[in-house]
Amino acid sequence: NPTGILGVHRFLQRVYKMATNDKRQTTNDKKLEFLLHKAIKKVTEDIENFRFNTAISSLMILFNEMEKTPQLPITKYQVLLKLLAPFAPHLIEEIWRNILGNKKSIHLESWPKYNQKLIKEEKFELVIQINGKPRGSMSLPAGLSDEEVFKEAQKTDIWKKWVGDKKPQKTFY
Repeated sequence: NPTGILGVHRFLQRVYKMATNDKRQTTNDKKLEFLLHKAIKKVTEDIENFRFNTAISSLMILFNEMEKTPQLPITKYQVLLKLLAPFAPHLIEEIWRNILGNKKSIHLESWPKYNQKLIKEEKFELVIQINGKPRGSMSLPAGLSDEEVFKEAQKTDIWKKWVGDKKPQKTFY
């Protein structure tokens, strides 16, 4: 879509501008680490399945978080560049070699790998839908069985208001 070019252009300008910043130190930001590994997984899977728009979207989410980080480690920025290289090869090569001073091409670097333990969600948002309409949501710990999720949903005021003591005809999770 040609109208989306301006947004992508602004995004790439921001990526280029970050390369010239001196915010490169070590920091232990768990949210950034989570988003980084989640983006690696998402981009890898999306490229394999030819879903390029969602891959770029996840890179934009990651980059927005990187911009908020007061002291971004260069290694995390380099991972972003590796993930972005298939989509903007010439610009990323320019940043990689001429601004960051790497000798070898970014396209000869190994593809980043994600750590499954770092992207494990501890909670999830359950949307409660009754009679085909969303009635509310609740936060639950990850890893619950179908029966446990159903029991938790039955305890909510939403359930009591819309279902009451009636037995539902069909439930699914």
